[in-house]
Amino acid sequence: MSYEWRISPFTKKLSFYLADDLSVIGLPATEANNSLSIALIGHEIGHAIWNATGDKNLAKWKRDINKELYSHIATAIDTRFDRLRKLNSLFTGKDLDIIKNNAKIGNSQFPAGTDPHFSNAYSWAQSHLEEFFSDCTGIYLFGEAYLLSFAYYTAPNLGKERSLRYPSLDRRIENMRKVAAELPLAIPGGYRDMFTPCKDPTGLNKVLLEISEEATDNCIGEIRKKAKALCSERGFPDWEEKNIQEVIRSFKKLLPANQPVSLSNILVAGWRAILDEDFYDESLLKNRIKRTKERVINELILKSAEVLEYRARLNQDA
Repeated sequence: MSYEWRISPFTKKLSFYLADDLSVIGLPATEANNSLSIALIGHEIGHAIWNATGDKNLAKWKRDINKELYSHIATAIDTRFDRLRKLNSLFTGKDLDIIKNNAKIGNSQFPAGTDPHFSNAYSWAQSHLEEFFSDCTGIYLFGEAYLLSFAYYTAPNLGKERSLRYPSLDRRIENMRKVAAELPLAIPGGYRDMFTPCKDPTGLNKVLLEISEEATDNCIGEIRKKAKALCSERGFPDWEEKNIQEVIRSFKKLLPANQPVSLSNILVAGWRAILDEDFYDESLLKNRIKRTKERVINELILKSAEVLEYRARLNQDA
């Protein structure tokens, strides 16, 4: 992981000798002094998993999902074809027949000769599924800390008009709510109210987006199931409340955690400390420590992470 001069977090796969399984995750350089944002890497790890090429089972699963997605896209186009024709007279019944026949034989790519607008709806749907999957891994890896980091980075929205390649914030939050309910994990109070919706597209793109969303809605259950299975293979982080409270008690004493169990617990404790207005006596910080609360918590998180790594290395050598 590194901090880069890009405004959005990103994942880049390395493609040189002996590094086929490595990816670089970049967070915005503006967040380099904010350790609370580390939980955002959970989402980027999801992108790295989704785009991995070395796992044959995962590759087969993705092919099957794309076939299912294409089939739902074809059905959604069929039910809206009259509306589509009114918006674009170039759409023909021949296009529809080709798309439907392609779905029947199990293909997952739009055939040549069909109007490119239809393949746009399919590519948007594929992109939406990847974003949903990555949100799932973010929660499975960092729990409450990911939810709060997502709100910190995203709220109130990502711009006046939504990107067609991203699911709406409402749909992302609903997906995260369902993932959290399975764990179980409490959604922070007032979470939905932190966000305001972006402006949706109009005209033809509105209908094509409806098609994408209907198709992804039919596949999203499988997406959550697969993300959970892949993350559980390596073991979920510890989210026991008693262990989070142990970290919080150390932070209150202005000490790093002595025996942290997971990075997730450290970040959750850090977020709770930041959001608790009475966590520290402000006069103590101002007159004796001479540092802001944010700076103190940031340093405690980093030192606690060092303790976690140190103890992990000791256990490896034992």
